[in-house]
Order: sequence, then structure tokens, then C-alpha cells
Amino acid sequence: MSVLRWFMVLMLLSGLARGEDLARSLFKKPEGVLFTMQGSNTIGAKLGPELVASWLKARGFKDVNVLNTSVVNEQNILATHIATGQQVAVEVKAHGSSSGFKAMMAGQADIAAASRRIKKKERLKMIDFGDLQSSSSEYLITT
Repeated sequence: MSVLRWFMVLMLLSGLARGEDLARSLFKKPEGVLFTMQGSNTIGAKLGPELVASWLKARGFKDVNVLNTSVVNEQNILATHIATGQQVAVEVKAHGSSSGFKAMMAGQADIAAASRRIKKKERLKMIDFGDLQSSSSEYLITT
């Protein structure tokens, strides 16, 4: 069994855990995009979209669909909230662990998925996000 590491920004993670509307997060996203996850293709190509779909269903969304885009290893997960009718999308872009960290630094991702530990140079560049080597910003998932 291999162990995969999924790094998340603490502030955004707490918002996700409470199911808050992330449209008001620090990052600018297209209308209707709840959040964006970028990074590891080991995680994002298949497991990431499945985790997002399950997360949406557990928070009262229906008609959850994972759609491939025209770009390899990029999917949009679309859903409608049962109570409000709000339609949302989650973007998953899986082009390697480094791409997730770079996207977070550029304000293009809310979650960086990584199948490896963060490198020292990445951690130093991302110090404003907190200690990304701490157990509070790292979640292990196994397959």
C-alpha cells in the first residue's frame, strides 16, 4: 500500500471542513468555481476528482458529475446544492506535485495535492501559508 500526501492550506481547509462558501476566499476564481485543486497526477488524475465528488455529496450537493476537459488530467466536477439550487464547479488539474505548489503561490489553486513531501525550497517560498510540513497542514491518504 502506498501512502500519498495531500497538502492543504490551513485557512482554506477549515473553510472546507465547515462547508463554507469558498467563493469569498483569498483567491480570485471564475464565477461558480468553489475551489481549485492542482498538483500530483498520482492523486489528481483519478483519486482527487472522486474525493471531491464524495465531499460535495456529503455536503448536500446532487447531480455530481466529473467531466474531463480538453486538457489531459484536468477535470471539472459540477454539482447542484439540494437546498439552494446553487450550481458549483470544482477544478482539478493534475500535472505533478510541483505544479500544485506553484499554483498556490501564484494564487491559482486553493489546494495543492502532492504525492511527496514538500521540498525545502518550496516550503521556504510558501512560508506565508504557514508550516506546510506540520501535521496540521498535511493529510495522508492511502490506496
